[in-house]
Amino acid sequence: MNIDGVNTLACLCRIPRDAKHETKIYPLPHTYVVKDIVPDLTQFYKQYKSIKPYLQHTDPAPEGKEYLQSKEDRKKLDGLYECILCACCSTSCPSYWWNSEEYLGPAILLQSYRWLADSRDQKKEERKAALDNSMSLYRCHTILNCSRTCPKGLNPGLAIAEIKKEMAF
Repeated sequence: MNIDGVNTLACLCRIPRDAKHETKIYPLPHTYVVKDIVPDLTQFYKQYKSIKPYLQHTDPAPEGKEYLQSKEDRKKLDGLYECILCACCSTSCPSYWWNSEEYLGPAILLQSYRWLADSRDQKKEERKAALDNSMSLYRCHTILNCSRTCPKGLNPGLAIAEIKKEMAF
């Protein structure tokens, strides 16, 4: 929700005890409202589903075995897997406000990079191909509202920049 002009999680936001301060609470901006302050995040989760947010493999795992990765490869996922898909970053992004049907937005692009950075995933080229159009990725204008508003302190702007670097090669 939006509390005093900042997209955040109500459970983490401190409300001042000062009776003189009037706290303003609104639903997430630029979303349809289901009821009261409950936003309709159907489009957001549809976009999340579109990136196939799971490990993809061409060859099956050995029976009863996990796909292992080194500690170094696992460390590359720090700051990516912690995203809780609250949509605070996406709904604070002007590019997402005006292009939410096609532009994936910061949260979904952070998740896209999470799977691109995962050493266990074998469909990196397919994932990059799905992002290679003028709307899915390249609507980010590095305003970085997303990084300022993330209640988990994550940096979607950096993840988007990393995807753009990977797309260049």
